[in-house]
Amino acid sequence: MSKMKKKPERVAIIGDLVRSRGSSRIDLHERLKAALAELPADAIEAFAPTVGDEIQGVFADLPSAIRSMHLLRLTMLAHGSDIRFGVGTGEITHVGDGIQDGSAWWHAREAIEAVDELASKPGWAGVRTGLVNDDEARATLPAIHLIDAALTKLKPGACATLLGILRGETNFETAKRLGISESANSQRTKSNDLRPLAAAMLALWPSGHDDGE
Repeated sequence: MSKMKKKPERVAIIGDLVRSRGSSRIDLHERLKAALAELPADAIEAFAPTVGDEIQGVFADLPSAIRSMHLLRLTMLAHGSDIRFGVGTGEITHVGDGIQDGSAWWHAREAIEAVDELASKPGWAGVRTGLVNDDEARATLPAIHLIDAALTKLKPGACATLLGILRGETNFETAKRLGISESANSQRTKSNDLRPLAAAMLALWPSGHDDGE
């Protein structure tokens, strides 16, 4: 009897907008759609809105998933909103009519519920990423949470400047995009220690990326 072919493991992500009720829902979701359109095109299934304030996406590996989560969260933070993520690894099954099931989605749902609970505990308010069923990735979870907490503390302007660093923009290019002086943008970078934060983020992304220095 031939062995059954095992389905490849995938990384499923559920995102949930945070503090969305305080904003105009129409404006918020327009910003979300614009932010999603700017993400790298390396997802198996790109992030897309589902129900209410949720989005879902599927990736082949965790580094690619982390990059999209970081970029999306920074873009939303730059506009005064936030988003949390549940990350699950496992199989994904297509059951018809665009409906998916499987262990990756179960774990992603478990992860987003877990990080919501974790963020309610003293000293953990800034975490935004939950991860379930990936033993190798679990070793990087403290670094992921540390980056989460650092991003939570940044003001919107600093988030916009950090995006420029991660995208490889020069100081001039970022300042021009944001409509501020080069010295003001440089001061943001220095006063918020954005260079080491960017380096920590890039270390979790797919290899071959430059921070623009």
